Amino acid sequence: MSIKPDWNEIAQRIGDDLSHDDLHSEWSKECKKWLESIANEFGSDYRIEESLNFSIMSNESDRYIHVFSGFLERTLKRILNTLDGIASDQGFGKHVALIFQDIDQYYEYVGMFLPDEGEFGLSSGMYINEGYGHFVFPSQDIDYAEPIAVHELTHACLVHLPIPLWLNEGVAVLMEDVLAGNRLFLDKEMVERHQRYWNENSIQDFSLNNVNGQNLRFKQCNSQKHKILLFWTCKSRSRTCILCPGLLFDVLDLYFVSRTCI
Repeated sequence: MSIKPDWNEIAQRIGDDLSHDDLHSEWSKECKKWLESIANEFGSDYRIEESLNFSIMSNESDRYIHVFSGFLERTLKRILNTLDGIASDQGFGKHVALIFQDIDQYYEYVGMFLPDEGEFGLSSGMYINEGYGHFVFPSQDIDYAEPIAVHELTHACLVHLPIPLWLNEGVAVLMEDVLAGNRLFLDKEMVERHQRYWNENSIQDFSLNNVNGQNLRFKQCNSQKHKILLFWTCKSRSRTCILCPGLLFDVLDLYFVSRTCI
């Protein structure tokens, strides 16, 4: 199998008239063959390890993979629980994580999914939503890998939503901060000021002003993202009023109320 297979052809071959379990099994088999092709392409020391919901290609130690796969399993449950009604684990086959042994191999791989021309910023991880969605990292200490995994796995769990990049990225940043231990707070006065300002009209103005040409600046400025996303209180979704997982429901409600088709 190619390291960049024709997933549409594979989907047609598998079909959709199988049971849920059989579809999951067939897609998992195709996924494993694909990962074996990538491993063979980039070096014989790569191997594929599997947990309940994840397939991981790497050449990391057994201990590293054991700890990291356990973290991914727990994080998937926490994302789905925290973003209940927003995040989704729908689809067949396991989530895929590729961990390349150095930054050169990482960019060699992700470069296959980037346009031939343009300027692209440095990154320490990426969710590739093409074909069989998967996320990719260069090898790094697990303390650095875990928050990146939260961020990219959040993208994977939001892929079904037709939301703009700025909102998708903001949700991923928030989950990275909340679930990886960097707890963010705003004082009540700031929360009230944002609540008075933002509504279905102002949130749409922000979207229209930031979709084209502004995403790179937006992604590079944590304080700006937090200003945009951390102004809603949690309401009934959480007992923590200033740390705001539940604010995402308000953000998405405002967005979809003001825009019926993206």
